[in-house]
Amino acid sequence: MVTPAGLDADSTCAAMRAGVQRLRETSYRDNHARLVVGAEVREIASRRKGLPRLVDLGAPALSEALSKAEVDDAENVALLLSVQEGARPSTDSGQVESLAGNLERAIGMTFRAGIEVDATGSAGGIAALSRARRMLRAGGVDAVVVGGVDSLLTKPTLAWYQAQNRLKQSTNPDGIIPGEGAAFTVWRNVWPHAHVHLTGVGFEHEPAHVTAQGPNRGEGMTRALRAALGDARLSAAKVSYRISDLSGERFGFVEHALAAIRVFTSPMNDCPHWHLASSIGSIGAAAGVALLGWAAIAHQRRYAPGPHALCLATSDTGLRAAAILTAKD
Repeated sequence: MVTPAGLDADSTCAAMRAGVQRLRETSYRDNHARLVVGAEVREIASRRKGLPRLVDLGAPALSEALSKAEVDDAENVALLLSVQEGARPSTDSGQVESLAGNLERAIGMTFRAGIEVDATGSAGGIAALSRARRMLRAGGVDAVVVGGVDSLLTKPTLAWYQAQNRLKQSTNPDGIIPGEGAAFTVWRNVWPHAHVHLTGVGFEHEPAHVTAQGPNRGEGMTRALRAALGDARLSAAKVSYRISDLSGERFGFVEHALAAIRVFTSPMNDCPHWHLASSIGSIGAAAGVALLGWAAIAHQRRYAPGPHALCLATSDTGLRAAAILTAKD
């Protein structure tokens, strides 16, 4: 994992657990020439933009995940990569299409079982777990890597958010703080050193998403939640804690609240809700996978509030995804 809070999963999760904030004024300016507050990975030179920056974010995070999971180059491994949504402008034309190949070259490994790139943003990283599970159950692959890489700190992206009045500024408290990062997780049918296993996953489309017209009823998130709980054969009352990619926008908080009211029929006072963005801003397509990584680290380090983690992710263009990760006995 590479984020503004750390260059690996352990340091990032320790910082998020401690509530350390990596939100600072950046070199970018808004339409009124004010410096934009964001969360940069400052160890990467600011002159690195577009595709080179995404590779600089993604390669060490991918190498870390493969090393921790003891993946051998000779194994038959697939990569499911989540990237920014197609509706969002990017710095380089074709950067999404060429990112996976550049990551392969950067780490010196070939994904023999193939690469699939999904331009559905944060929720795509969790929805990809369903595909990973099917691949593993079908056989023919030794492991599936699920990951996401993104940076919202580009001029086209910042202009896009500001045009929608969704960039957090002194004059607009209801907006996102742009960030950047990369996160990867490795999944196998059996691995003795795993700290969690996937017990449920669900995903749905929300027609009344933040960039669309229509009332915010949280219906897509509600259906994704119910699907994940049903898949895990787990009652909502058994969820130990939640981790989400809530960005600070009122729309997202209302959506989550509406879904929770429908699904969690008992009080949720004993079900903590952790947020990535409060420490590292909105990291786009990397966020969904980062949720999974944080849950795994929390169980490894024994500070998880209980055995069942509920990870919730949303994408700007409507995809909603939920996953249940359960601690290994």
